[in-house]
Amino acid sequence: MLSVERPIFPILFSNVLMKNQFLILFSAFLFVVGAGCGNRSSQLEGRVTGKVTLADEPVTSGLVEFFSSATGTGAVAKIGSDGSYAIETPLRVGEYSVTVQGPIPEPGQPAVPPTKIPRKYWKANTSELTKSVVVGKNTIDLPLSLQK
Repeated sequence: MLSVERPIFPILFSNVLMKNQFLILFSAFLFVVGAGCGNRSSQLEGRVTGKVTLADEPVTSGLVEFFSSATGTGAVAKIGSDGSYAIETPLRVGEYSVTVQGPIPEPGQPAVPPTKIPRKYWKANTSELTKSVVVGKNTIDLPLSLQK
C-alpha cells in the first residue's frame, strides 16, 4: 500500500513559498532569542582593586561592598592584612555606593575584636562613599576618616 505524507500544518505548508516563509520566520526567531543569551563578557565591565585606610593607616580586616542601586547588583571583597581588597567578579560600568565593615566572625572561630571603622561606613545610606567603575582596571582606594 502506498502511504502519503501529510504536512503537520497543512495550511502553512500549502505551497513551497509558504514553507520557505515559515522557515525564514522561525530562523529569525531563533536568532533573536539566541542574541539575548550572549555571554557577560560582551557587557561593559570593570575590575576593581584598591586599599582601605583609616586615618592614613591600613585597615587590616573587614569587608568592602560595592552596590549599584541602578542595577540592583553588587559585590563584596575581603580586606587583606595590608588593607588591600580585590573584587573577584567584574562589575558593570556605573556608579556604586560603597560600604566598609569590620570583620565578621566565622562560625566556630573565636570572636573578633571590635572594629575601629566608624559606623557611618557600615551602611550605604550613611557611608557617603560613591565610586565610579569604568571599563577595564579600576584602582579605587578608600581613605576613611575618624570624623563622624
